[in-house]
Amino acid sequence: MLSLLRGQPRAFYMIFMLEIWERFGYYTVQGILTLYFIRFLGFDDQTAYYTFGAFSALVYGMVAVGGYLGDKVLGTKRTIVLGLITLAAGYLALALVDRQRVFLALGLICVGNGLFKANPSNLLAKCYDEQDHRLHGGFTLYYMAVNIGSTAALFIGPALSTKYGYSYAYLASFLGLLLGLANYWFQRQHIAHIKIPADSKPIPLWQWNIVIIGIAAATQASAYLLQHVMIAQDIVWGIILLVVATYFIYMHREQKKVALRMVLAFILMLEAVVFLCFINKCRPLLICLL
Repeated sequence: MLSLLRGQPRAFYMIFMLEIWERFGYYTVQGILTLYFIRFLGFDDQTAYYTFGAFSALVYGMVAVGGYLGDKVLGTKRTIVLGLITLAAGYLALALVDRQRVFLALGLICVGNGLFKANPSNLLAKCYDEQDHRLHGGFTLYYMAVNIGSTAALFIGPALSTKYGYSYAYLASFLGLLLGLANYWFQRQHIAHIKIPADSKPIPLWQWNIVIIGIAAATQASAYLLQHVMIAQDIVWGIILLVVATYFIYMHREQKKVALRMVLAFILMLEAVVFLCFINKCRPLLICLL
């Protein structure tokens, strides 16, 4: 394992640490969020579970937008930084705001996570040539970083919230994101050689303005949906049906061999969805028993 870790390109280590700190911040919040809803905001159990589910759905639903911005508009590197800044703002807001503005802070976290999540793995893939034997080992270690950050968070977050209060746990998330940003800034020279088309083009001011307005609008929309979880549930089901229908339309247009592979991929994705549904259903229940 150590030989595998030592043999990676310099850019890998920056992305590895970036992922640890980002996952630490996110899972610190997620690990105590249900209890925060119940004990701090006064939600009943069912409302807390529904709101937690809506938050998780929005977090992962935003990933497609972040991936598109990274590939086509801002570029992977700029989208990563923008995502980290948005996440840090969300964590700091969650630590400092009053109860009336909690959902705006959670909306920022949803948007920031969506901006960030898809792009580090895309950047990591560009660190290797197609035939580089280190590629598979690099991604194995990358997912270890995810596990390290999330595991540390699930111990540290509850401990801080129990002993000092929820605000201190959220401040720990904020500090983790600051460390991630500092890590990126001081090691950015290691990814300067990675050429992604969208990263190479200058972004005019009007385009930045549209992106910032879009982030603000998405934050407000997320905050509204988190306060009206039944509407969020209907929207999620509508999106699911639309995505599945679109997938099968594209599958129908492919050759038989490709279509069969897409059927297999759909089955695997369905299994993953069912597994994650059970995990996310059990996590708040287990936390509430602690």
